[in-house]
Amino acid sequence: SSSLVVASSSSSSSVGVGSSNSNSSNIGANRLNYGHGGEDQEVVCSLNSGITTVLHLTTDCPMLNGSAYIHQIVGVGGWDDMCLKRMKTRVNKKKSRGPLEVMDALVEEIERVEREEGITIPSTPVFPRRKRGGGGGIVVVDACADDEGEV
Repeated sequence: SSSLVVASSSSSSSVGVGSSNSNSSNIGANRLNYGHGGEDQEVVCSLNSGITTVLHLTTDCPMLNGSAYIHQIVGVGGWDDMCLKRMKTRVNKKKSRGPLEVMDALVEEIERVEREEGITIPSTPVFPRRKRGGGGGIVVVDACADDEGEV
């Protein structure tokens, strides 16, 4: 199971409002309030598998197939760039309508890559553990044979 972290921001696309009469300003307010015909958005999502994506949501999201897609994908901890590009392409070909649909497709693709291509998901690094029994914040680290007593 994967957990999902999400952050959102509007992109810098412009929205034409027309003339400056009161109807035009109401149309602009409605676009902001209801989201239809407003600005495109970018949503950043991170998965436990060490992958972070930037999803692009067009103004037609969630009404149109393909209105939500992976704009950028980054792997942390050893993901191969070509593997990430293949996953991005395969997920985007599914023409998703919303961000959850895109992320569900990405999770399925990660599972497929792991199963069929033999790719192992990079594990999360493990930090040294503190010594139990009130070690006073001292971290216990095993010395290597070549250290000659230096840690």
